Amino acid sequence: MERTDFERQINALIPRPDPETTADLFAFGQELGETAECYGVRALLTSLQFIARNFDRQTLQGAYEIIQNLRMPQPNGFTTGLRRCPVR
Repeated sequence: MERTDFERQINALIPRPDPETTADLFAFGQELGETAECYGVRALLTSLQFIARNFDRQTLQGAYEIIQNLRMPQPNGFTTGLRRCPVR
């Protein structure tokens, strides 16, 4: 998925999108990769679409913003562990 397409869909979906958060989310999706088990960027977008269909806007906004916390260093000096999709 192209970055501009991802940004367009996020902007239409999220109540209060933030360009920096969207860029971080796209980069995170790219890190996940494009394996058969996980389609990175597309999987993140699909997850947010599911939340939008099944939960309120506040929950959707919170799920979108959680990416900010995934990359922040923790008080103990470690970064939050991110589970990556298996690479073959």
